[in-house]
Amino acid sequence: VGVMVVLLMLNLYRTGEGMGYRPKSYYKEAGEAMQAHPEIKGKVVYNIAWDTFPELMLYRSDCDYIWGMDPMFTAAKGDRDARRVVGFMQNDMTEWGSGPQDVVRILREDFHADYLFVYDRAAERKRYFEIKRWAELGLLEPVEQRVEYGFALYRIPPAP
Repeated sequence: VGVMVVLLMLNLYRTGEGMGYRPKSYYKEAGEAMQAHPEIKGKVVYNIAWDTFPELMLYRSDCDYIWGMDPMFTAAKGDRDARRVVGFMQNDMTEWGSGPQDVVRILREDFHADYLFVYDRAAERKRYFEIKRWAELGLLEPVEQRVEYGFALYRIPPAP
């Protein structure tokens, strides 16, 4: 019986570690990078990955974030903005117009976003490099680009 109790306690301890009883920071580098830019205080940040929101909010609670809900709740709303938000996350840009110029215009005019936060977990960083190309076209202004962590922060310039 004593051995069983010890094994049970060991199992509970290991399970607790795996579940994350201790705080983990998945976006520490992104949060610290955002803290290094005082100019974003009070600005609107459009973040394309909904699950980055809680940590970004902890690191930069002085910003307003466009999206922080689970995509199922967002999709349940079913309006055009919800379809755009979920589509951006899924690389489906059909609700955003005909190209990057339209996406940036909609971010600026419809969502009133000042910044775009990109986080791309995929090893090939396809979305990261696609949006970096938008900056190379002059549509966005790079504030912080960290390909090794898969995140970038871009300023959305005012309308020309």
